[in-house]
Amino acid sequence: MLRTGQQLSAADISSGMGISRPTARRYLDYLTSHRLVHQEPRYGSAGRPEYVYTWSGPTESQPPP
Repeated sequence: MLRTGQQLSAADISSGMGISRPTARRYLDYLTSHRLVHQEPRYGSAGRPEYVYTWSGPTESQPPP
C-alpha cells in the first residue's frame, strides 16, 4: 500500500489490509526503524498528532542496497 507514493496513516493501513491498528503501527514502526518508511506528524485541531507514512525504500525497479 505504501509503495503507491501516498501518505497513509496507521488507520488507513489497518482498514486497507484488514488488520488491527496496533498491528499496523507495529509493522510501520519496524519499517521506520529500518529506514524503509518515512514517518512525519500530521497535526489536526487538538490532541496528539497523527503520523503519516510514506515509502522510502527501494522500488520494484531498484534493487535493494
